[in-house]
Amino acid sequence: MKELFAACCPEAEVIVGEPPADAIRCTDLISKPEVLRSLVDVEERSSGHILRASAARTFLSCYAIRVLQVTVMPTVIGAVLVHPDGVSIRGDGHGFSIVYVEPQAVQPIDDSVRGLVIVAQRVLEGHMRALAESLSVEPGCAWSPVAGQIGFGLGTAMARARAPKEKLLEAHRELVAHVPWLAHTGRLVESTAGDKLVFLRSKCCLWWTIPVEDECRSCPRRSDEERLAR
Repeated sequence: MKELFAACCPEAEVIVGEPPADAIRCTDLISKPEVLRSLVDVEERSSGHILRASAARTFLSCYAIRVLQVTVMPTVIGAVLVHPDGVSIRGDGHGFSIVYVEPQAVQPIDDSVRGLVIVAQRVLEGHMRALAESLSVEPGCAWSPVAGQIGFGLGTAMARARAPKEKLLEAHRELVAHVPWLAHTGRLVESTAGDKLVFLRSKCCLWWTIPVEDECRSCPRRSDEERLAR
């Protein structure tokens, strides 16, 4: 599993085992509003957001990348299901550098195509959509912009994975077919040089509103040509 998670989530540490007491279970973000609110608070403080909506959307983008890396990508790359109920994160400012996966949350599968159907239902329509509904109490977090952060998280997880581009693109197409609202969040395409995948988001995260920052690399305020050249 260590090699699989290294390919799925190369920039963070994934620990298979029981989470420590100070880790945050992903299910708590849905069942405990105060936990979700606290993580938006952390993002707001750590990144210097001047808009609460910007902090909430940026938090969801970061969360979606990391959680989808450990729940969707194992199915895409290694024919393994990981249930989000068994995933915990450590909130450490902007992003999550450590993820814990409980052993009982990991389930091998024989049919990767069927696995993507399960992932679409369990992770994207189930966990992520439920989280979006919980986040809707925050200003600027109606369904459309929030769905955009989930789509960005999936596309970015695909773009960062260590796997053949053709396999990743096909898996993304399959998931969009099962979860139609993903189609409105952006496009996963090859870069101009053809050496990597790039997700061109169509929904803004408001990162550009932070005083010391410019648009993010995938910002829909940028042209396709500019984003694909990065």
